[in-house]
Amino acid sequence: AADTADTTAADSVPTGEAPLPWVLSAQSKPALREQAARLAAHLTAHPAATLPEIGAALATSRAELEHRAVVFGADRDTMSAGLSALAANRADASVIVGRAATGLGSVGSVWVFPGQGAQWVGMAADLIGTDEVFTTALVECESALVPWVDFSVSEVLGGADEELLGRVDVVQPVLWAVMVALAAVWRARGVAPSVVVGHSQGEIAAATVAGLLSVAEGARLVATRSRLIADRLSGRGAMLAVDLGQAEATELAAEADGRAAPTSENRDTMGGSVAVAVVNGPGQTVLSGDRSVLESVAAECAERGVRVRWLPVDYASHSPQVAAVREEWLATAGGSGNHTRHGADGF
Repeated sequence: AADTADTTAADSVPTGEAPLPWVLSAQSKPALREQAARLAAHLTAHPAATLPEIGAALATSRAELEHRAVVFGADRDTMSAGLSALAANRADASVIVGRAATGLGSVGSVWVFPGQGAQWVGMAADLIGTDEVFTTALVECESALVPWVDFSVSEVLGGADEELLGRVDVVQPVLWAVMVALAAVWRARGVAPSVVVGHSQGEIAAATVAGLLSVAEGARLVATRSRLIADRLSGRGAMLAVDLGQAEATELAAEADGRAAPTSENRDTMGGSVAVAVVNGPGQTVLSGDRSVLESVAAECAERGVRVRWLPVDYASHSPQVAAVREEWLATAGGSGNHTRHGADGF
């Protein structure tokens, strides 16, 4: 592979200083180290070349070879130090070295689309108007949402009203639009997924990016789903993350549920008022349901020294409480997604 980045291949790349990756690849480990040394020299010899320009050229104009390295940094000194460490075969916090999977079972890039909770005021605002690909994709998503929402995605991202992101019927469509637009940016930079995975409402973004849903279909589904939650489920429940495995969390929830009053207004039709909503890992589970029962779970965890965290929501996602909106949701979702690939990547 060539050793320096052709910075002319990265026109209109944002120049703001933020952590970004430089991706290197070569046929062998020695060749990878040599490439790092040459790139470090190139960085020194071309002070006018910006970090995003070099990173974009590396990502879009280089062969994807077996031996890989990623150097992370937000400034020239960090990048230079990382490249020097890679060239000298030294460990460095800003460098990740690996080998690409080959043969059967290799899946390439996997994109994970998160659920609600990853948002913050001002997210992606610096990309609007500065990144043409992001802006174009966001405008398409915003236009598709117009028939279903009463707010402007761009204005929400610009921080016009910080309280809006606290509304489920706002934050979920906004997150969907941002994720779909960010996916377009990655594709424009030469990165395409072999697999997409969605968590919670992130499934709608994943299906949109995969081409299983059109942008119009994705907009309708995410807007309608979030409005049903806001109108029919909001104020009825809560969600609690506990540092326990699924079996322990289930047992603890059952014990707390057994102590709860049987007349609990939030007791669902499946016999309990708390359910396991998400298993995030071997030692991290999210419980969902009646707040009073979850408060009992939290108190028990405190006595046992188990860390808990309340999710900033007032409804019980991924619990039997959502059965209350099942039929309406299915009626809305009917006909969405014809399982054809609208995208050009064929995955």
